[in-house]
Amino acid sequence: MAEWTDVVGAVADVGTVSIAAVAATVAWHQVKEARRLRIEQASPYVVVDLQSNLTDSKFLDLVILNTGTTTARNIRFTFSPELRSTLYPHAAEPRQLFEYPVLKDGIPNLPPGGEFRFLFEFVVEHYRRRDEFPTKYDVIVDFDDSRDRPCTSLTYSLDLCLRWSLLRLGSDR
Repeated sequence: MAEWTDVVGAVADVGTVSIAAVAATVAWHQVKEARRLRIEQASPYVVVDLQSNLTDSKFLDLVILNTGTTTARNIRFTFSPELRSTLYPHAAEPRQLFEYPVLKDGIPNLPPGGEFRFLFEFVVEHYRRRDEFPTKYDVIVDFDDSRDRPCTSLTYSLDLCLRWSLLRLGSDR
């Protein structure tokens, strides 16, 4: 019959192996998470937004910006519905914003901090004609990283109703 010290020793060995296995599993998951985080932090991040025009807050700019840490390549946009503006039918060369090459054909590359800014809408006129023009756009942005690997598609909602309320708040002052 085995001595009680042999039994205790065997149980202790099993416990040590179990603890080591758990520690190895936790370490493996931490390594995987650190790798995922490192890749995510070293990726481009393309944002599409409506922002007040830098000169006159009654106008909105459509802004495309890479806030990531590496260059975004092969950037493509899908707008739903197609972008329409009260401004462009009256321009010297009338065409809708979605026909502009950057929006229609995409952007070949956009470095970190790189930005495209387009005059998009006169908020007051859009509010007056809100039954004729969309008030909300959804945009899907597809792009590749600096090694031409596809990144996760990003979806944004561009809501002009929010801009109307901000303009009204600003006019109360």
